[in-house]
Amino acid sequence: VYHLNVSGTLREDKSALKAFRRDVSKTPENVFTRVLAAGGDGTVMGCVNLLRKEGVDLHKVVIGHIPYGTGNDFARVTGWGVKAPSIPGHNNKGINDLIEQWLQAEISDFDLWRVAFTVHKTYGSFWNVINRMDSMLTRKGRKAIAKIDVPMMNYFSMGLESKIGRDFERRRGQSQFWNKLRYGWEALRQIGKEVPTVKDYLSNVTETSTNELIFHTAYCEGQSGHHDEDGDDDDDDEAPKGERNRILRGRGDKGIPDDKACSLPADRLLYDDAVSLDVLNIPSFAGGNDIWSRADHWWNRPAVSGRGKDKLKGAGSFSDGKLELLTYKDMLSFYLDVAFKIGNARRLYQGSGPFEFNFKKSTPTKRYYTYMQVDGEYFKVFNPDKAVVKFDQKIRVMLGKQKA
Repeated sequence: VYHLNVSGTLREDKSALKAFRRDVSKTPENVFTRVLAAGGDGTVMGCVNLLRKEGVDLHKVVIGHIPYGTGNDFARVTGWGVKAPSIPGHNNKGINDLIEQWLQAEISDFDLWRVAFTVHKTYGSFWNVINRMDSMLTRKGRKAIAKIDVPMMNYFSMGLESKIGRDFERRRGQSQFWNKLRYGWEALRQIGKEVPTVKDYLSNVTETSTNELIFHTAYCEGQSGHHDEDGDDDDDDEAPKGERNRILRGRGDKGIPDDKACSLPADRLLYDDAVSLDVLNIPSFAGGNDIWSRADHWWNRPAVSGRGKDKLKGAGSFSDGKLELLTYKDMLSFYLDVAFKIGNARRLYQGSGPFEFNFKKSTPTKRYYTYMQVDGEYFKVFNPDKAVVKFDQKIRVMLGKQKA
């Protein structure tokens, strides 16, 4: 039995990791070593990254989860419940029951993906929340980082939902119960506020393996459009100094440009000024919401022109090598879906990728920003350029029997 700090910074942890790697390498091909991650969803991915960095053969390892986070979406879909059990319990019954469940658990494949996100080399930057304060991601010499490349286990999203999560991170506490209330309050605060929409900053999204245009926003590079300055006075997540008076949001680009000038198809146009674009690997989002499955009601009209709902009937799964893409047209739709499970999302696409998100081009007089997250790691992104989501590898996970 090995007990490790996920940070892997302690000397004893590094020694134990090396010993663990040697022990795993000696096991037969049909014998799996069980690894339990105690914490939130980020702890699970941190555990996988730690093992991979140390060179542990992940094909011989099975990952389980003891959920101590707020949303615990990974634990929900893998059957380990909403919160950690009471252990050790009377006469160690709790821990004994858990060990028995781990040993008897069914083993399943689980897809891992990667998200590579780049910003404009001159005007772009990434900002996240560290110790409740905004911090720009930099390299040595304070030069802003122009690209991040991170693993994705659960989901990737852009838009208002990511702003909600970012505001929540500033005020996150230790109580799971109060954290859920705080997240709901942050969502309520955004109803009626003006934020960048998907059409404001995205040009198009494609699946490069099939050359499929998933949608476009009727934007051509060099198109003038109409842009308003960021005047959301109620937004407490302001642009950094030096950017506040220069960041612009595209509020125009209405209609499809001339075919000869842009060669954009008449179909695949994104209907709504959607406030959120979500890419799902698992059927659980924002604390247990299966927003893809629920988005199959008669009132869920297609998100883009030319793609009928009958082509988007596949169920979401974490082991099928596919991702699900969908949008929310406004903040109220998102809040009602998460709070009351109404099913207000609009399906965009389901496929195996890689998916390429192309943003509108920033210039000295025309700049953009958005919010994005990968598995609960939130960023404010200035002058985004491109994002690519592609399949990474399969790992094995333990499946519990608890319902979310």
